[in-house]
Amino acid sequence: MNIGIGESAPVTIPNQAPYAVIVNPETGGAYAPGNLVIFSGSAVDMEDGRIPDGQLAWSSNRQGALGVGPSLPVNTLQPGSHTITLTATDANGQQGTATINVFIGERLYLPGIAR
Repeated sequence: MNIGIGESAPVTIPNQAPYAVIVNPETGGAYAPGNLVIFSGSAVDMEDGRIPDGQLAWSSNRQGALGVGPSLPVNTLQPGSHTITLTATDANGQQGTATINVFIGERLYLPGIAR
Protein backbone atom coordinates (compact mmCIF):
# COMPACT_ATOMS: atom_id res chain seq x y z
CA MET A 1 0.00 0.00 0.00
CA ASN A 2 1.44 3.38 -1.05
CA ILE A 3 0.36 6.56 0.73
CA GLY A 4 1.51 10.06 -0.05
CA ILE A 5 0.76 13.59 1.07
CA GLY A 6 1.69 16.77 -0.71
CA GLU A 7 1.27 20.46 -0.07
CA SER A 8 1.14 23.21 -2.61
CA ALA A 9 0.83 26.96 -2.66
CA PRO A 10 -2.61 28.32 -3.56
CA VAL A 11 -3.33 28.09 -7.27
CA THR A 12 -5.13 30.95 -8.98
CA ILE A 13 -6.86 30.28 -12.28
CA PRO A 14 -7.42 33.41 -14.38
CA ASN A 15 -10.96 34.32 -15.37
CA GLN A 16 -11.96 32.65 -18.64
CA ALA A 17 -14.32 33.95 -21.32
CA PRO A 18 -17.59 32.05 -21.84
CA TYR A 19 -17.87 29.42 -24.56
CA ALA A 20 -20.73 30.25 -26.96
CA VAL A 21 -22.27 27.92 -29.53
CA ILE A 22 -24.89 28.45 -32.25
CA VAL A 23 -26.94 25.31 -32.76
CA ASN A 24 -29.39 26.58 -35.39
CA PRO A 25 -29.22 27.30 -38.28
CA GLU A 26 -26.17 25.64 -39.73
CA THR A 27 -23.60 27.89 -41.31
CA GLY A 28 -24.04 28.36 -45.05
CA GLY A 29 -27.85 28.22 -44.99
CA ALA A 30 -29.82 30.14 -47.61
CA TYR A 31 -33.26 31.69 -47.00
CA ALA A 32 -35.68 33.63 -49.17
CA PRO A 33 -36.18 37.30 -48.21
CA GLY A 34 -38.92 37.64 -45.59
CA ASN A 35 -38.72 33.99 -44.51
CA LEU A 36 -38.49 33.28 -40.79
CA VAL A 37 -35.02 32.27 -39.60
CA ILE A 38 -34.79 31.05 -36.00
CA PHE A 39 -31.38 31.51 -34.41
CA SER A 40 -30.69 29.27 -31.39
CA GLY A 41 -27.65 29.14 -29.17
CA SER A 42 -26.29 28.95 -25.65
CA ALA A 43 -23.15 29.58 -23.64
CA VAL A 44 -21.38 28.26 -20.57
CA ASP A 45 -18.68 29.78 -18.41
CA MET A 46 -16.08 28.01 -16.26
CA GLU A 47 -16.79 30.33 -13.32
CA ASP A 48 -20.53 31.06 -13.72
CA GLY A 49 -21.91 27.92 -15.35
CA ARG A 50 -24.76 28.50 -17.82
CA ILE A 51 -24.90 32.10 -19.09
CA PRO A 52 -28.32 33.71 -18.38
CA ASP A 53 -30.64 34.32 -21.35
CA GLY A 54 -30.37 38.11 -21.04
CA GLN A 55 -26.60 37.92 -21.51
CA LEU A 56 -26.85 36.32 -24.97
CA ALA A 57 -26.88 38.95 -27.73
CA TRP A 58 -27.34 38.36 -31.48
CA SER A 59 -25.98 40.63 -34.20
CA SER A 60 -25.44 40.79 -37.96
CA ASN A 61 -22.44 42.33 -39.67
CA ARG A 62 -24.91 43.99 -42.11
CA GLN A 63 -27.70 45.12 -39.77
CA GLY A 64 -26.15 45.40 -36.31
CA ALA A 65 -27.99 44.26 -33.17
CA LEU A 66 -30.78 41.74 -33.80
CA GLY A 67 -31.95 40.83 -30.29
CA VAL A 68 -31.27 39.02 -27.03
CA GLY A 69 -31.91 35.51 -25.74
CA PRO A 70 -31.17 31.87 -26.48
CA SER A 71 -33.69 31.75 -29.35
CA LEU A 72 -34.38 34.60 -31.74
CA PRO A 73 -36.91 34.45 -34.61
CA VAL A 74 -36.06 36.96 -37.36
CA ASN A 75 -37.78 37.65 -40.69
CA THR A 76 -36.32 41.10 -41.37
CA LEU A 77 -32.85 40.25 -42.63
CA GLN A 78 -31.87 42.25 -45.70
CA PRO A 79 -30.86 40.38 -48.87
CA GLY A 80 -27.22 39.40 -49.06
CA SER A 81 -24.63 37.51 -47.03
CA HIS A 82 -24.73 37.93 -43.27
CA THR A 83 -22.24 36.93 -40.60
CA ILE A 84 -24.39 36.26 -37.54
CA THR A 85 -22.65 36.52 -34.16
CA LEU A 86 -23.82 35.28 -30.77
CA THR A 87 -22.03 37.15 -27.98
CA ALA A 88 -22.19 35.76 -24.44
CA THR A 89 -21.17 37.98 -21.51
CA ASP A 90 -20.32 36.49 -18.11
CA ALA A 91 -20.66 38.08 -14.65
CA ASN A 92 -17.13 39.51 -14.90
CA GLY A 93 -17.76 41.17 -18.27
CA GLN A 94 -15.73 38.63 -20.25
CA GLN A 95 -17.20 37.88 -23.68
CA GLY A 96 -17.17 34.80 -25.86
CA THR A 97 -18.56 34.62 -29.38
CA ALA A 98 -19.74 32.16 -32.00
CA THR A 99 -20.43 33.01 -35.65
CA ILE A 100 -22.21 31.53 -38.65
CA ASN A 101 -22.81 32.73 -42.20
CA VAL A 102 -26.25 32.82 -43.82
CA PHE A 103 -27.43 34.06 -47.19
CA ILE A 104 -30.71 35.89 -47.66
CA GLY A 105 -31.95 35.92 -51.24
CA GLU A 106 -32.51 33.73 -54.24
CA ARG A 107 -29.44 31.95 -55.52
CA LEU A 108 -29.26 31.76 -59.31
CA TYR A 109 -28.03 28.61 -60.92
CA LEU A 110 -27.30 29.02 -64.60
CA PRO A 111 -27.14 25.88 -66.68
CA GLY A 112 -23.97 25.16 -68.58
CA ILE A 113 -24.15 25.62 -72.34
CA ALA A 114 -22.95 22.67 -74.36
CA ARG A 115 -21.75 23.17 -77.94
